[in-house]
Amino acid sequence: MRAVRALPRGGRALVITGVLAAVVACVLTPLASAAPSIAGPNTIYHGCVKTSGTPFRVLFDVYSTKTPSCPKGSFSIHWNQTGPQGPQGPQGPQGPPGPSQLTVTAVTSISGRDDAGNGGNWAADILTRTASVTRHGAAPSSDCGSSATQCWFYTATISDSGTFKTDRGAETPNQACIEPGGQSCNGLTISGVLSGNFAGGGTLEFYADAGTPNAGLVPTSVTGDGPVTNANWYQLFFPAGTNFGLTGNPNAPWTAWSWTYDAPSTCENWTNAYNNGHGNGTYTQDGNIAGINVC
Repeated sequence: MRAVRALPRGGRALVITGVLAAVVACVLTPLASAAPSIAGPNTIYHGCVKTSGTPFRVLFDVYSTKTPSCPKGSFSIHWNQTGPQGPQGPQGPQGPPGPSQLTVTAVTSISGRDDAGNGGNWAADILTRTASVTRHGAAPSSDCGSSATQCWFYTATISDSGTFKTDRGAETPNQACIEPGGQSCNGLTISGVLSGNFAGGGTLEFYADAGTPNAGLVPTSVTGDGPVTNANWYQLFFPAGTNFGLTGNPNAPWTAWSWTYDAPSTCENWTNAYNNGHGNGTYTQDGNIAGINVC
């Protein structure tokens, strides 16, 4: 049964000339649109193409159920709507490697930085700070805030060493202790002006949506309390506009910290740490800097 005869003899025919004629002769598949579309996409169409006379190319006797016998002066063609599947394409190039762990370190000389105790600022520090930031791996973008499109998990370390000089009339850094002589530290001020040494630091963790921390952004010298607090020092490694996020650590961004101060002239020392109530506890555990000679 003839299911399709789109262009019967004696009727109107599809005329193919110029560049399209070459395409028909060589590729054939673009002629699918010339066939009726009542059959499915995998239907194979057969027809004949006239090769002489005027017009020069005429498609006729198109069937979807059989192959016509093409007369002299024509040739047979066949095609389908979807065309044959092409060959497997070549494998694409190797993608770039995922970012590996990256650590950058910056050293800053700091002078005149106020040191806070539990009664307010009690000393001014001169120190050398070595800070490092380490990128570990990708994190959900939501960890860096709603406007972030990417996010990374970082850890950081701060290591300080330097000297301090107490502020005249300042309250002692430990305000909760009892001095060895029985004097309460509550409201106690430092006697005279003391100088000493200190060292310490801490570890931090945070998120940032910038994937390349830059030690060159960290100042090499600072005078006074700027540009940021100790807890936000890691932010200096990133360009302006970076989105940051904190972990669920209760002391975030800190995970631990401890600084210990020694006053050689009075044999006093004081420790400010994350696990001793910020150095506001017993004298035996935390010590104090009060200008009271205990040598």
